[in-house]
Amino acid sequence: MPGWRLTRFEPTVFAGLAGLLLGSGLAIAQVDQGRALASVEAAREIARAVSDSPTPDDAPRLDSPRFSELFKRALDDGVSGSDPADATGLGLLHDMQRAAGSILRAYLLAGVPSAGQNALRDEAAGEQAARNFVTFQPEVGELYDFRVRIGSHIAEGCVHLAAVASSDVPTALAVAAVAEEQERILLSAISVAGDSDVDPEWRKQRLAVLSESVADYAVLFGRKKAQEIADRALASAMQEQDPGVAVALKDFALALLR
Repeated sequence: MPGWRLTRFEPTVFAGLAGLLLGSGLAIAQVDQGRALASVEAAREIARAVSDSPTPDDAPRLDSPRFSELFKRALDDGVSGSDPADATGLGLLHDMQRAAGSILRAYLLAGVPSAGQNALRDEAAGEQAARNFVTFQPEVGELYDFRVRIGSHIAEGCVHLAAVASSDVPTALAVAAVAEEQERILLSAISVAGDSDVDPEWRKQRLAVLSESVADYAVLFGRKKAQEIADRALASAMQEQDPGVAVALKDFALALLR
């Protein structure tokens, strides 16, 4: 199975993100802090439970009685208000998105001894991750969708922040770092949506979420970067055997360029 499923789940850190954003002085919370923190804590608990499972069969599932409420808290994408997230809110959203990425990594490396950075480059770990991807498709799908939805809130907040602090260099640097991270997450979602080894119906569900969020991403990236991402989606569409997936990929690419 393609190696991107491992490498694209490595958590990344925005160096000094919080300091740069908060340094702008534009912090009036538009994200429910309590729910956001609860989401991060729940995600960490799930990731630990997955990593500590003796075998993949023992890992928590979405419908596990013990973990269903934890998943609801972890994947709470309704923490943002009607207004764009401010600097403080962006930090919270980033933490939520990154925590969800840790769950993804834990699921993919379930059953792999010593699931550290080196495991991502190990052939046996890659084979196990491919099996885990199939086993945990419901969880992986929900986590993909959550990261994309949270990313759209991040994109909206960054665009607003950049507009009200257009001459502030630290803010511009922070927004550029955020855009780079969201590009990686979006490309990961496009990659799996265009992978013919994955169930077409599952991929259509991911593409539906991408389409719901595309407008916010388009504004964040700007025309040049949006064109590059759209080209990736169109390239996948041209090779796609399922007509429904192909159309969805094309529609996403076109919407990104509007």
